[in-house]
Amino acid sequence: MLIRLGNDEGLGRELRIYLQTEKYVPQERRHALESTKRILRDCADDNRQRRERLTALLGQMLASAEYFVAGEPLKLKASTPMAALDEAMEYLIQNTFSKMSYLKRISAEPPKEIKPCCVA
Repeated sequence: MLIRLGNDEGLGRELRIYLQTEKYVPQERRHALESTKRILRDCADDNRQRRERLTALLGQMLASAEYFVAGEPLKLKASTPMAALDEAMEYLIQNTFSKMSYLKRISAEPPKEIKPCCVA
């Protein structure tokens, strides 16, 4: 499965700032004065908000992305990111394992069903 996200210039910039801040703040907090610690706390708070924005942006991008499964473009009916991923994965599984529909019931614990009863 291939997912082609749209182009968003803000995503790269926000992600870079988030990663740099995430790496920098814990290192500097140990040896900082109280006023510096307050500034670092503010940076960490900004980074939490940035993470929420990034999560929302990626969700929107996944919902409106182009999906390709087994080399073919796939038109999805789902509008939420998780539903789109689920629909694409379901399509991939159904088309890869064409005899999956022959199964009447699926075991709740497949490893126990596969494991031999007696080990020599």
